[in-house]
Amino acid sequence: MRSAKINCERLLDDLSKLASFGALPAGGIDRPAFSAAHAQASEWLVARMTHAGLRARVDDAGNVIGRLGPDEWPALVCGSHIDTVPGGGAFDGSLGVIAALECARVLVETGADIGKALEVVAFCDEEGAYLSMLGSRAMTGGLSAEEAGTAKGRDGEPLAGAMQRVGLSMANLARAERRPRAFDSYLELHIEQGPVLEAKGLDVGIVGSIIGVDIAEYVLKGQSRHAGTTPMDERRDAGRAACEAITAVFAAQEQRGAPESRLTFGALEFVPGASNVVPGGARAVSEVRAARAQDMRQLRAAVDSAFDLAAARHALTLEKRHLGADKPSHMAPDMIDLIAGVCSELDFKFTVMPSGASHDASNFAELVPTGMIFVASRGGVSHHPEEFSEPRAVVNGAAVLLETIKRVIAARWKDGP
Repeated sequence: MRSAKINCERLLDDLSKLASFGALPAGGIDRPAFSAAHAQASEWLVARMTHAGLRARVDDAGNVIGRLGPDEWPALVCGSHIDTVPGGGAFDGSLGVIAALECARVLVETGADIGKALEVVAFCDEEGAYLSMLGSRAMTGGLSAEEAGTAKGRDGEPLAGAMQRVGLSMANLARAERRPRAFDSYLELHIEQGPVLEAKGLDVGIVGSIIGVDIAEYVLKGQSRHAGTTPMDERRDAGRAACEAITAVFAAQEQRGAPESRLTFGALEFVPGASNVVPGGARAVSEVRAARAQDMRQLRAAVDSAFDLAAARHALTLEKRHLGADKPSHMAPDMIDLIAGVCSELDFKFTVMPSGASHDASNFAELVPTGMIFVASRGGVSHHPEEFSEPRAVVNGAAVLLETIKRVIAARWKDGP
């Protein structure tokens, strides 16, 4: 068997080619799930997998899967996603998929005994254009028919229509689910999307836990009145109430919130939206993140309370709608130790750290031993055209992934299925 080593030029070339699908003239990439650009990228990836010697297919959830080994064996699953946020970057998700493909290709080319089964997967709609982490949730049994049936895109298009446009059927979505025994373990390489590794001069981050995410919508309804003729004490101002609630919950979070908790109001809308009209309606979308489920529940309760109080104070009606949640997850201690050992042997500086972003790995963490590897993001920038990881970081991350794959295979499959 020849020495197994990442082909740097091929890895970087594949990343560059993938970035061309959905590339915008002014910079950045627009490749949401079920778009024409995403369909083209998926087709290209199937071809690259096939050329590498993998059996490639697209399942009923839109996941691109390339497999080595017999179908009856449980698989080490390795991958990420290739969909992007609007105007996103070339590394988020894409690195994990292309690096996993390169690792599989190296194992095939060097004649390595890969054990029994290895799958490279590009999960569909991790970014939530229609439903956050749709592909990995569908595969692992974490997606209900009701949730999928009511899911819509940012423009209001139902998920069913989006799937139909690319030749998939909502009626077949449940067929993407696989039994837990189909999986042996899970590995994902990803960019950090934050500033820690670069600031500390570290080569690798080993994820210890993935933060939980909870999203909810708050709709306040009052009365639209003339902004000049309506006295302040006679207004039922939904805009003011929303601002008061948001300010109050941020203040409470700063004083009493858990250090790793995160609070964001990423969407705020006033109705009718004119400078000379008291807002009769307001809509706010709140996202809370926390490393512990208890902290996430407490922060969500604080947001609920702030909006309840503001609505009562201004004689408004309040409607709350829960939009989704991903609970915190923890990586397998044995997998963390294994990756740490690889980093030490390759002489890479590393740290064990939490992930403040959600990842497909979280959907495997309760089923099988799961591990995640981070490489540095320049300036901590992600979900932006300037998202970038240095070629050296990319190749080093892929090298850690390759060696970890080899060791996971040797450790878990020596005795058969």
